[in-house]
Amino acid sequence: MGYMEENRLPSLIKDSNIFVTFEGDNMVMLQQVTKELLTQYSKQFESSRVSAFLSTMSGNVMSSLKTSKLAVTFAPVQSTSFIRKALAFKEDKLLRDLAARLLDKISNKGDAPFDAWNSCLDHSTTLAMCHIQRVTLEQFVLAVEKCPEREDRAVLHKFCKLYSIHLLYEDRAWYLENNYITAAMAKELRVAHIKYCQETRAHALEVVEAFRHPANCVHAPIAGIPNDRMPWAYCPENGTVPVSKL
Repeated sequence: MGYMEENRLPSLIKDSNIFVTFEGDNMVMLQQVTKELLTQYSKQFESSRVSAFLSTMSGNVMSSLKTSKLAVTFAPVQSTSFIRKALAFKEDKLLRDLAARLLDKISNKGDAPFDAWNSCLDHSTTLAMCHIQRVTLEQFVLAVEKCPEREDRAVLHKFCKLYSIHLLYEDRAWYLENNYITAAMAKELRVAHIKYCQETRAHALEVVEAFRHPANCVHAPIAGIPNDRMPWAYCPENGTVPVSKL
């Protein structure tokens, strides 16, 4: 497996692999998500072509205004509301651009639908990932708001902020290319990203503990918990509590 057996990683990986979807499966599922988004998008053209054309044009105009020099935003770039709007903007733009690309390749250039789709595969998977990230963030925010314990809610809020900032920070090049954020905003994102990494670090072990992993799964040499009597042991002696070196 590429891991030391005494650290129990091979057995844990074997146990979890049966529940994992691997890269090929993930790629297919991402394309299924994009197909559903395109299906929902195409339904607006079924009733009235005029209204659909006007809707498309208004969407293009709004997208241009959001990235023009006339655009004004009062929300900080690291705020969750700003990031949610940014993800929605990216998803909408990718969806409209992908539909336009496929229509051009099939209708104007005469490409076969299969070839047209494959030539836009990177575009379609990026759209699907953006949709998944937006929905995940929205559900994360709702879950934090519904958390009954105030202390737990405060901890989860920090992780939610880190997740949202990480999404925008990792994809800042796209937003810079499309003029959605400025270079100064990108620097603010980096500072906020480092800040929340430092703040969540203090809660990392208690969050992991919330998963209630069995002691024999975490007590291994790789966890930095030695046992003088049995240095190879997977679990502590009876009545003792392992103390991590972390």
